[in-house]
Amino acid sequence: MKNLFLGLSLAAMALLAACSSGSGTNSVPLEISSNSSSESFDDYDGEVEFFDDLPKCSEKKDGKVYYVEDEDITYTCRYDEDEEAGEWINASEGSYGSSSSDEGKSSASEEPESSGSEGSYGSSSSDEGKSSASEEPESSGSEGVEGSSASVSGEMVSCDIPGVMGECMEYPVGSDEAAQLTEFCVSMLSGTLGTGCAASTRDSSVYDADKNTLTDLRDGQTYKTVKIGDQVWMAENLNFVTDNSWCYKDESDNCAKYGRLYTWAAAVGRDEDECGYEHTCGLGSGDIRGACPKGWHLPSKAEWEALIVAVDGSITEYTSSNTAGTKLKSVTGWYDDGNGTNAFGFSALPASDRYYNGRYYGVGRDAYFWSSAEIDSDDAYDMSLYYSHDYASLGNGDKGYGFSVRCLKD
Repeated sequence: MKNLFLGLSLAAMALLAACSSGSGTNSVPLEISSNSSSESFDDYDGEVEFFDDLPKCSEKKDGKVYYVEDEDITYTCRYDEDEEAGEWINASEGSYGSSSSDEGKSSASEEPESSGSEGSYGSSSSDEGKSSASEEPESSGSEGVEGSSASVSGEMVSCDIPGVMGECMEYPVGSDEAAQLTEFCVSMLSGTLGTGCAASTRDSSVYDADKNTLTDLRDGQTYKTVKIGDQVWMAENLNFVTDNSWCYKDESDNCAKYGRLYTWAAAVGRDEDECGYEHTCGLGSGDIRGACPKGWHLPSKAEWEALIVAVDGSITEYTSSNTAGTKLKSVTGWYDDGNGTNAFGFSALPASDRYYNGRYYGVGRDAYFWSSAEIDSDDAYDMSLYYSHDYASLGNGDKGYGFSVRCLKD
């Protein structure tokens, strides 16, 4: 799983002009400038490690100068009393460093000189290996977002669309991640997602059936996906941060490898005092999105059964006497040669679980995945895999335990 920053090529950053003018048309292209600073500032009011650590640019901070160590750039707060909003400005170059007093994100407000070269609308940059777009996207008629920005610093490109992604993000020029998000941004501007650069896009996802990937726009993470039978599954465990979810042994490296462990209430997107242990939730039938990205849901008991039947291949309805476990398990990582064949690309890893008392045990030995089906006030159905068995089983999971989550496409 990769934390997919919103990396864009120069051409795509030019396309973001539609977001910077407050309309869905091509009017004022974004400024593309170096982030490096050649000046030194000895007299500044504060120093932070990263741009996102800057304090809110408020009326009291107007005129204050802060140095951002990670960027080697000094920013000045400029507060507009009429707009009641502040912006952090790149003091070394005079370009804006913040789109709003609330978000604290990069922006660029000046129009660059047009020379018909790199960075102009619809231009290409084949020598640098950057993505390009040769045609202006059709206007969707939706309003863009003021304060969108783009910049180039060395071999990195970055972009910020306020209200779409929660922070300014960057990826290497020419990387696969940059290319994928370039395509996504172009589709937004052309209206194919129906909202332009609307704020609602933040709670959304992008599914690429050709590349078998799902990008969760809530936090920018990208997951592998796999189609098995008529179902499209995440091929990695969910790693979206919610209340009552944890990394195994509270170590972030385990989240990167295994995803997070969720209580059942967290998995179905409810409070513990509503759906936790000793509470009957009564969610009813239908897809339960829960912690999953928009357009995906927590699988029901019947959907887990359908997966097991499809993977086993020799049964027509679910039975505990199946061979699906071996075919669902990954080819490495399981204790005592209990690895699977990963025949369908589901790539189940032995993430084990978190006990209700906070104890962790069993990584490498077993895996537990929540379903959306409640049994009673204490338990809900889960799908389990074990290093010592070939089968996949549906059992009773204690709602207070932390299990893995795999999301299924709606």
